[in-house]
Amino acid sequence: MYKLTYTPQNARQVRAGVRRRKSLIHNLAPVFRSLHAPIRAHFRKNFTTGGAHGGPAWADFSGEPKYRAMKLALTGNTKPLIWGKVSTSRLMPSLTQASHPDHLYGVARDGMLVGTTVPYANDLARGGIGPFGERFPGRNPVQIQQRQWREFSQMILKELIKRATTTRTNTQASP
Repeated sequence: MYKLTYTPQNARQVRAGVRRRKSLIHNLAPVFRSLHAPIRAHFRKNFTTGGAHGGPAWADFSGEPKYRAMKLALTGNTKPLIWGKVSTSRLMPSLTQASHPDHLYGVARDGMLVGTTVPYANDLARGGIGPFGERFPGRNPVQIQQRQWREFSQMILKELIKRATTTRTNTQASP
């Protein structure tokens, strides 16, 4: 027969283990840190798919012929929000490279922030009037689908479980 003995000594150990695991939930900063790279990868896929990865594909430049011509002349491409090797390119690298000076990142015990300090980012996401007076539609580089929110939630749960199971609690069993 196998019997689990619960004694005052076991109770102290179990309570200590519960306190350690409870602290994991009260301070999620380490868990959020583990999401930084996957979120940047999500943003990168938004850029490379013209927004289609995280939501509706971004509109092309058909309503912005002057802007399209200028971008083609400068970069050799007409992909929305992609500037390639142009030295003034800031938006894409600021969202996809942790070391970029415009990359915004912070974690707290109950949340995280990943974004950009590029001043025109909100205008690009909302839409507006471009440099040649042409109206442009919003092209949101940080858009995310409901399914992807669920995937990030699953990553959080897996990380919590991993951290909880690597926090050891010594309980004693007697034969």
